[in-house]
Amino acid sequence: MINSELMYILKSEIRLHIILSLNEFPKSPKELTNKNFYISHISSNLKDLMEKGYIVCITPNIRKNKKFALTNKSKLLLDNFKELID
Repeated sequence: MINSELMYILKSEIRLHIILSLNEFPKSPKELTNKNFYISHISSNLKDLMEKGYIVCITPNIRKNKKFALTNKSKLLLDNFKELID
């Protein structure tokens, strides 16, 4: 059964993209942008994911090109997700 936290991530293609991309290594909003997602959409979803504790800004003191990384909470969710698809 899928829990509500995992459903929150899976319901949005952009949130799933962010979580899966950050699983590789920390990235800036610009590095997360692609032809399907504008930087404004990435930024607003990064803010939501930070407020919910799924990601953390690892460079909070710089103004531009902040880097974001996954928290343990989102790493556990990814493990649960991988178990579901295996």
